[in-house]
Amino acid sequence: MRLSEIGADRAMDVLGVLIPRVVAIATDRRVADALRAADGYSDKAQAVAQAAPLLVSEHGEDVIAILAATDGQEAGEWKATHTLPQVLQGLVELLTDEEALDFLGSLPAGTAAASSSASGSTGDLTA
Repeated sequence: MRLSEIGADRAMDVLGVLIPRVVAIATDRRVADALRAADGYSDKAQAVAQAAPLLVSEHGEDVIAILAATDGQEAGEWKATHTLPQVLQGLVELLTDEEALDFLGSLPAGTAAASSSASGSTGDLTA
């Protein structure tokens, strides 16, 4: 689900999950650079191909948490009920969501070390 499709009734719950996860991704300089570069592609397939490998390898749990939150689920529940094609579809949707890319691009790039502790967290995702 795209960020623009999330209603105000769910906004605070979703933001509570998104903000730390997005900050973890955006402060990873390599991933942030790839996302910013991908944003410049006119072909969405190229944009996804540019950013997805780093995003998945460095922040897979963050991505799952984000996708789960936007779908109104916790990460464990989401992983148990989704297939590889659905994960890929969610990733493509995330990387082609203008609001999500604008939000990621607005955060200052940091260092990979600054995000390493957040990317491994799999705690309660609705808090």
